[in-house]
Formats: sequence, structure tokens, C-alpha cells
Amino acid sequence: EYVTLLYVALEKGYFKDEGIDLTLKPYQAGILAIPDVLNGTIDMSLGNEFAPVVKSFDAPSLKILASIDRTSSYELIARRDHGITKPADLKGKKIGIPKNTQSEFFLGTFLATNNLLLQDVTIVNIKPFDLEGAIATGAIDATLIWPPHSYTIKKELGANAVSWPGQSGQDTYFVLIGADTLVKTRPQTIERVLQALVKAEEF
Repeated sequence: EYVTLLYVALEKGYFKDEGIDLTLKPYQAGILAIPDVLNGTIDMSLGNEFAPVVKSFDAPSLKILASIDRTSSYELIARRDHGITKPADLKGKKIGIPKNTQSEFFLGTFLATNNLLLQDVTIVNIKPFDLEGAIATGAIDATLIWPPHSYTIKKELGANAVSWPGQSGQDTYFVLIGADTLVKTRPQTIERVLQALVKAEEF
């Protein structure tokens, strides 16, 4: 859902209309694209606001160019057959997340909201694409993750899944990220990309 505007703009030819020859490069999480933005391998990336904020402490040249979506779709999903029917049951359980992503931040707030500490659970660092297999085999008891991973995990677990909203009432924003060099040397490129996304939104 976060990148809908991007795919609509591609499908409708809005980037070409703006003189942009766009090539997509997939990453498992937005934060993993940041190094390539900084070294110039890619011009821009998409991710939630957590990624550029965290990285900006070490890389002040990183810029948020625009916000294109706001969502509250992260979920904490657990296995009922592992004795989890309410958030308090997560105590002592293994929770798989991709560390250093917003999932880790939201896990902390979810636990705090439910009177638990990070020390009350075992956090297992698992890449987003590997989470479905990890929870399906029972290697972990729960995960806190974004769509489409949350959707496929719940589908795989079926009636054995129990889930709660994972953001504790806090929205997250999906943003377009670039480096200061791009802003200073090619501002018209940024403007054209945004024009294409505006057209997609209007469509």
C-alpha cells in the first residue's frame, strides 16, 4: 500500500511524461537503501520516516524530500498454540523482527503500552522476507511487521494467528529520501518525480 503512487505513476507513464527514466531496485527494508542513497548508487529511496531520522545522526546530508503516505498498518502477530492469547502472554517469548527498523521501535512502544519491557522478551533479528518461515515453523512465537508480510503471515497461520495493531496509536509516514547533493545539483529532478506522483494521486 505504501508504494501505490509509485506503481500507478509507472503504469500510467507519468514519470516518462515528466522526462524521468525510472529504474526500480527492491530492498527488504527502507533503511537498507540509505547507504546506496548516500554513496550515489541510487538517487532516491522510499521508506518510513524512521530510517532517515535514525541515519541522519551519522549522515546529516540525508534529506526527506516528501511524504507520500501515512499509515497505521503494522501488526503484532503471534501463535495461539504457543500459549499467546493476550499481550501479557508475550512475556518470556521469542519475537522476531528486522532489527534497526521501525518494527523494533514499535515493539518497544507496544510492550510498554502493555506493561512489559524489552527485557521481558527475547528479540530475534530476522529479515522481513524470512519472517513468514520463522513463525510458520515455530522458531519464533511472534513478530511485529508491516504489510504485505503481516498479511502473508496471518494467511499462513490461519486460525492459529492472534494479532493486535502494532503502532500503539502512532501513525508512520512513508517518505521519499535523497541526499543533499541531489537537492543542490538536480532539484528539477526531484520536482519532476513529485509531479509524477501528484498525477498518480489525482488519478
